[in-house]
Amino acid sequence: MEREFELKSIKRDALLGADLRYIVTETDDDGVSITREMKVKDARPLHQDLVSLFEGDLSELVGKYFELAGFGATGISFSGKDENVGCVIQGIIYTPWGDMKIKLPRIKFLASDAPLCAELTVIQQKIISEVDAYLFDGKCADIEVFGE
Repeated sequence: MEREFELKSIKRDALLGADLRYIVTETDDDGVSITREMKVKDARPLHQDLVSLFEGDLSELVGKYFELAGFGATGISFSGKDENVGCVIQGIIYTPWGDMKIKLPRIKFLASDAPLCAELTVIQQKIISEVDAYLFDGKCADIEVFGE
């Protein structure tokens, strides 16, 4: 069976797992296709590779280009087609006075700021790959329960 996967959004849960929106099209050997739009809350702990993309790559990119010190990315959503594909990044700015949730303005991947868009496209592809592995291959963090 062949599968096509399109990630619409992922928002990391504060403790475990994530809220996900995606479209999956599965085609069987006879060429019959079924397309489903899914919205799920998955409680399986995210694998460190996916967590690192948020806590490292994406958070650092936002800090670098938007000069947001103390920013931690918690989610990203994708929208648009062709030259209008873009994303909205959400996260938390950590301050001594408390944490503030924010959403950045939508960033078009084909915008004039080429270095930002090029780096963001690479991170997008890595996130999509990791989410695909998380949803369909069972790639999640190994946790020991009660020291077992």
